[in-house]
Amino acid sequence: MGKKSKIMTSLVSLMLVLVLIAGCSSNGNSTAANSTSKNEPVTITYSSGKDSTPATQKLIEAFEKKYPNIKVKVQELPNSSDDQHNSYVTALSAGDSSIDVLAMDIIWTPEFAAANWLLPLDDKFTQEMRDKFLSGPVEAVTYDGHIWAVPRFTDAGVLYYRKDIISTPPKTWEELIQMAKDNVGKGGTKYGIVFQGNQYEGLVCDALEVIGSNGGNVLEGDKVTINTPQAVGGLQYLLDLAKIAPPGVTTYQEEDARNVFQQGEAIFMRNWPYAWSLVNGDDSPIKDKVGIAPIPKGKDGQAGTPALGGTLA
Repeated sequence: MGKKSKIMTSLVSLMLVLVLIAGCSSNGNSTAANSTSKNEPVTITYSSGKDSTPATQKLIEAFEKKYPNIKVKVQELPNSSDDQHNSYVTALSAGDSSIDVLAMDIIWTPEFAAANWLLPLDDKFTQEMRDKFLSGPVEAVTYDGHIWAVPRFTDAGVLYYRKDIISTPPKTWEELIQMAKDNVGKGGTKYGIVFQGNQYEGLVCDALEVIGSNGGNVLEGDKVTINTPQAVGGLQYLLDLAKIAPPGVTTYQEEDARNVFQQGEAIFMRNWPYAWSLVNGDDSPIKDKVGIAPIPKGKDGQAGTPALGGTLA
């Protein structure tokens, strides 16, 4: 999906969910719906992880322009999804009711719904509306027979590369490692690759990608299969990638990897699509020098297997 299309999809999703929550908010002495009908100003608190792009602010501005009687107060959380999750759990389990709308990772829906931290949106996010979204994200916001959120965007892991150094992106992990070794030092580079090596959700995604791309699995039904040759071989790729990455890669999250790559210090980067507009921004030292490609495959795999994710509101 193109950047403009993705922003428009995010805009529609966020505006939709803000309107839905405005109609069922219980903050204060009167509901947002009642207040807006009387032209009284209403403030909705929207909690989300730190956005390194101007997208969220543009969404808020567009929403407030369309609904001038509703103001959106942004509660910014850390960039790390683990830190966001912990912040929500701490606040909501303590009965904090200050948040009206929250941006969630796609995998948190069952946990938050089961804890009664979310309001069901069955009659507001109608079937007609749902049909305009991909089926996977809609399934992800469904739990115990109810709809609990609206998909904002869907993510997939991708490989970034310096196209001024590498003419054709690698199709296998072996090719990537060899290309990195052969070309490191060119174009000001110091390292072969950067990725999310910190011990958090991002590393889990990276590990699942190398395991899956080598034909392995973590689970098959109720059976644990992390010890199969394909899964073990996939994890070996991760160890091999660490050898051509910066020494501090085991502390890197998404933005750490993006900053190193954007400064021109690495040939390859595994990250999410959000980084595309940033590495090609006017202030980026590698503007117009970046290509994007699918996640490579392992020797025992059929194709690269990008981790899928996304954000709900």
